[in-house]
Amino acid sequence: MELRLRNAAEQKCGPDSLIEIHSAGTDATAGTPGCELSLAYAGSAEPGFESRVLTAAALEDVDLVLTAAWPHAAKVTALQPQMRTRCFPVRLAARLATHVIASDALTIAVAKANGEQIDAEASGQLAMVPPLPADVIGRFRWLVSEMNEARGIAPRPPEDNLPYGVDDIPDPHVLGYNLHELSATMIADSINDLVAAVEVVVNN
Repeated sequence: MELRLRNAAEQKCGPDSLIEIHSAGTDATAGTPGCELSLAYAGSAEPGFESRVLTAAALEDVDLVLTAAWPHAAKVTALQPQMRTRCFPVRLAARLATHVIASDALTIAVAKANGEQIDAEASGQLAMVPPLPADVIGRFRWLVSEMNEARGIAPRPPEDNLPYGVDDIPDPHVLGYNLHELSATMIADSINDLVAAVEVVVNN
């Protein structure tokens, strides 16, 4: 997930992007070499990729945390309760970000930023959407905040009769190595959808 995000950030923003991306494991053993098969599916043969243990200190001043599954998200918020509004399983993050773009939230935010009056009765709950900030980082934070507001509102996919939740990435090291390709595809698709939403907000 980290490598996919890094590649996306470099492709969209260049190597000198303001975006900082780091990864750590909620149940990691520090210094464990990265799985070569996982790295290969991520399109990387990066040498020396080793696991790091997530700490409360590492979560200070972080704008967004993406996890593979809900149990990881629960451990993140246990370390830093204030991350509850900024931590999402990556599949959920992609779904919520897509929902924010598909709704009228961005249109209303842009209108407010331009000083336009919003019809609260016609807009309903979206009338509470804050104006879209002018700066890139502010817009990114706006999207994360609206993703949090969309929890429980965005359409939820049907439950599958599978050993993992609809918002979870199946762990091939737990459920079977045959799931490597599926997991990699889920990660790639989720990041593509999330990056597309970020682009719309940043460039609006």
